[in-house]
Amino acid sequence: MTVAQDIGTRALAYMSSGQHEFEWKLTKHKLNSVSVKIEPVLREFASSEEIRPKARPTQPLHMTADELKRLRKLVAHQAPSTRTYDEVQSILYLIRGADLLVRLNDDEAMAVAAALRLHDYRTGAVIATERNAGDAFVLVVSGGLRVLVKDITVPGERGTFCDLSPGECVAEEHLRDNAGLYPSLVAADHSTILRVCKADFLSSHASWDLELQNRRLAMLRAVPCLVGFDPRLLRPLAERAIQERVLAECVLLKQGEPVQRVLIIASGECRVLKRTKQGLMLQTETLGPGAICGDVGALLEGGKHAASIVSSSNVTLLALQRSDLQYERADPEVVEVMPRPARACRRATELPAART
Repeated sequence: MTVAQDIGTRALAYMSSGQHEFEWKLTKHKLNSVSVKIEPVLREFASSEEIRPKARPTQPLHMTADELKRLRKLVAHQAPSTRTYDEVQSILYLIRGADLLVRLNDDEAMAVAAALRLHDYRTGAVIATERNAGDAFVLVVSGGLRVLVKDITVPGERGTFCDLSPGECVAEEHLRDNAGLYPSLVAADHSTILRVCKADFLSSHASWDLELQNRRLAMLRAVPCLVGFDPRLLRPLAERAIQERVLAECVLLKQGEPVQRVLIIASGECRVLKRTKQGLMLQTETLGPGAICGDVGALLEGGKHAASIVSSSNVTLLALQRSDLQYERADPEVVEVMPRPARACRRATELPAART
């Protein structure tokens, strides 16, 4: 390897590492938004006269004994970043509804699921304190956890601040941020938790990034108007496309609203609805896998949707923003080939004008 090649390899590795760090910060911000808020209440608690457990809304995670056994087999016996796509999908199915996943898109959820580690604790076992808290999040799977803090009414004693139920998650760094109250996270019962830390996430994201890009690339190559494209031309789109899952009867695009993005159906079906001048809503077309929902031309030119798109079943989509396509237009080779399929695919939402 030449010196130039070695420098290039190191530069790519550094850029990749920086990207993974950025993804962790972004994912961490979303996880913090759904974690049990300890810090603000602890400060209020420090000035109170007695310990009063706070009532908080919970998102229960109901898992049967068989499901817990399956989860244990999937997580406990597979190191992070070594799990297959199907195994990660199974993990996500088992912990569906947990607070941990609420704000994450599909790619982020899969990276987190691939990085999870499972731990069992007996009643009273200490999971984390302000001294050993890491850059990590803990999800309660079964049993329950308890946050203990210094009881300011009885010197030397500790009291219960709050309890965490299955489905709730907490950031360990909140313990470290409130070290003055000597908080600790302990098992209130015989408990099972899932834990994702920064190191495991970075390792998982590094291995999953290329895997997910390849899957998105395969979805793009399945689009009829993109079949003839060189995969090298589609790779940048695959890198920027966001995969989403949407339930049935959801409005994906609304007639008359500005075009902010276009959607590619990977699985499931959608219907095209057109409101006439008389106020009638007509279904004009059914779209299946490979169809493009939205007007690419209008997206680039700042137009509006000519029709509404509603999911007829649960669907998996790839979403492309205006900036994604504008980035592509900066490449002369892509500019030459992109307009042809874009115009061909406009019929997904551009309906023939009514004859006068």
